[in-house]
Amino acid sequence: MAFRNALLLYRALKAERHREVHLCAGGFDQFRANYTHFCLDVMKEPLKPKPVQAKEYANEILPGKLYLGDWHHASDAGLIETLGITHILNISDTCDNYLSESHP
Repeated sequence: MAFRNALLLYRALKAERHREVHLCAGGFDQFRANYTHFCLDVMKEPLKPKPVQAKEYANEILPGKLYLGDWHHASDAGLIETLGITHILNISDTCDNYLSESHP
């Protein structure tokens, strides 16, 4: 029943010419498990803190494995911890390795 309703909603949104519509096959529980940082609690507060330096999260290239971001992302220790990032590849000549001490 839930899948049928999701499919009906998908078709309705596409008919209204929404650019992109995606369905999460595992439902909200799967989404929350993978993307806790995008979810709110009952008081409308984020379950995980928002990025401090960066205005948004880095782009996810491979789910939970590879992200693409800029120096704002690379210098935000909270964002790095939230996303579980363990390595940063810096290819800039002008951008310092901000977290080299705390995240060697």
